[in-house]
Amino acid sequence: MFIISLFISVACYGALIFTNWVSSAEKTTAHMAADINEEIYNQVYSLMQAPYHMNEVNHKVIENGMLDWSDEKQRDRFFVSVVESHSNSIYSFSYGTANGEYYGARRNENGVVEIMQNNADTGGNSWYYSVNEDLTAGDLVVQAGKFDPRTRAWYKAAVEAGGPVFSPLYKHFVMDDLTVSAAWPVYNESGNLDGVLGTHMLLSDIGSFLKDAVEEHNGIAIIIEKDSNYLVANSMDVSNFAVLEDGTLERYALKDIDNTDIQNAYEQYKTNSATEMIYKGENDNFFVNISEIHMNGIDWV
Repeated sequence: MFIISLFISVACYGALIFTNWVSSAEKTTAHMAADINEEIYNQVYSLMQAPYHMNEVNHKVIENGMLDWSDEKQRDRFFVSVVESHSNSIYSFSYGTANGEYYGARRNENGVVEIMQNNADTGGNSWYYSVNEDLTAGDLVVQAGKFDPRTRAWYKAAVEAGGPVFSPLYKHFVMDDLTVSAAWPVYNESGNLDGVLGTHMLLSDIGSFLKDAVEEHNGIAIIIEKDSNYLVANSMDVSNFAVLEDGTLERYALKDIDNTDIQNAYEQYKTNSATEMIYKGENDNFFVNISEIHMNGIDWV
């Protein structure tokens, strides 16, 4: 009798410890997931605020006539200094005029700043120049081909919105990467469009940040467009798009990721709108924490 009682007592006590341990572990993991998600949200939101802020500050320079477009040195120094004063998350900063000219500065594949120019002197082609110590144009380093800023997604989005907006995602003109641009239309004193200021970001940089944020926690981070479910960035080294033979872009959606648990967890979120949940998958259990990012032109999950 004593042995049975002892056995039952130990068994019940052990079950209590195990249950409490599991509950405590789940709470710890849930808190960890929430903390990581909050950190990612804040970082991504901050990343997306940077190009908006650049346009907000600098569109007045153009709108108020403080930049002399005929002065190449002044023009080049303006764009180079803006790019150099911001983080490497900014790929380029540029201005497309209503008559199709294009000026700006960008970071090349090695992170080196170059000056961009496209006007009658370049025959309507985009030419990139190295930067001298005095921030003026040096040697011609890239001839990127015909380019009309008025045909680009960011330019059109700003004209349509009539104010600051983020562009739809698009393939970059030179880089094999998805790009998002903060665009700001500039109008003259008569209210006519003078051009569009654009600050451009490559989305592979966001993917690298996501990977670094979750790697040590054995987690997964994915950003998708809410309406289309197209991938924006992810921590899994999964391609977000493919460039087809004809140069067009094929974007991948969440359903193209080879992980049904992730797909089903997101479907569950769309059904019950629960931003925090434990999803019991076929292979693993997931502590899911979801936030949405809303800006003018951006609706991401």
